[in-house]
Amino acid sequence: GGHLHVETGREITQLTLKVSKENVTKAVSLLADVVRNARLSDEDIKTAKDIVQSQRHEGEERTDEVVFDNLHRCAFDSTGAGLGAPINGSEDGINAIDRKTLEDFRTTNFAAGRIALVATGAVNATEFEKAASASFGDLAKGSAPVIDTRYVGGDYRLWNLRYKTTHIAWGFETCGAACEDSLPLALATQVFGNFHRSQHEMGQHAMHRVLKVFSSQDHSTPTTTHFPEKGIEVANTFLNQYSDTGLCGMYLVGRPAATAGDAANMQEIWQYTMSEWCRITQKLLHQQELEQAKVNLKSQLLFNMDGGSNSAADIGKQVLYNGRRVPIAELFNRIDDITTTNVQEVLQHYFFARRPVYSFMGYTYPLANYEWSTMWTYKYWY
Repeated sequence: GGHLHVETGREITQLTLKVSKENVTKAVSLLADVVRNARLSDEDIKTAKDIVQSQRHEGEERTDEVVFDNLHRCAFDSTGAGLGAPINGSEDGINAIDRKTLEDFRTTNFAAGRIALVATGAVNATEFEKAASASFGDLAKGSAPVIDTRYVGGDYRLWNLRYKTTHIAWGFETCGAACEDSLPLALATQVFGNFHRSQHEMGQHAMHRVLKVFSSQDHSTPTTTHFPEKGIEVANTFLNQYSDTGLCGMYLVGRPAATAGDAANMQEIWQYTMSEWCRITQKLLHQQELEQAKVNLKSQLLFNMDGGSNSAADIGKQVLYNGRRVPIAELFNRIDDITTTNVQEVLQHYFFARRPVYSFMGYTYPLANYEWSTMWTYKYWY
């Protein structure tokens, strides 16, 4: 027995197969058969289209997926392919797929030099290498077309005044995953961390003041801010990196006040988060903040190795992006060598006075326009 899981991202498709250690050779052979010889009858294609359409409809019901799809659509050229296209495609695009389209895709993309075969857990390396050579050794090199990724920026707004919440994702362009600036950017996201209104105690005792402010206002604890109570639901940082580019920023979900001057409270929270990024970029990143961020990042790297599936996915991405598996000890040493000046220099290159990208959804009418909010990338307000 075993378990097969397929996951499609914006740049990488991942097939994971869990089996007992006695069936490793059979598992490699099965993966090769799935990748190279999948049946493409009309009935199979129709079934697959129905499944993808169903997944697309389910994705449209998840607000966070819609917000991030729109963020990428606005950040990069919105063409039929590339990072600006939605992961689950469009209805017309799915219906246009036929047998020849799938055969051409399989020939150009599932080819030598474009596939990383990874095994973790109870695996005999010699046996695995022999099985890989037997099943994948005769793959021809592919020549998939290179899609030029061009960052555009701007804002994408989906107004719905019946929504009880406001969803805001803001970001800026970064380097690709193999760039040496990736670790300072990852540390910058860990400086702010993540917040959810259910984590009141964690927020109250958090190191970073952004989380303390958000937690205090949500639970009516006295604060020195003018934000109304019960405003913020979620405040998470993100760093999505690809082969030659990436997006870094924050995702905010809140409950705007209904009337009077406090109706723009979500704009204040949005501005406040961007101003904090300006602070660590232009003014001061405390050494204590950096040290805590290093601890958090190291913990996240270890969590990525927890479990065979997570470890295999992590190794696969590193091999595809870096050409090798980066040892965890090397990553820790590189993290320890980063200083506050390094982080500020990287942010001054990618964040300071750069053209941001925004994605809004829900109760968004009080939010500022794009031209006004752009100056928040180079002005420190608080």
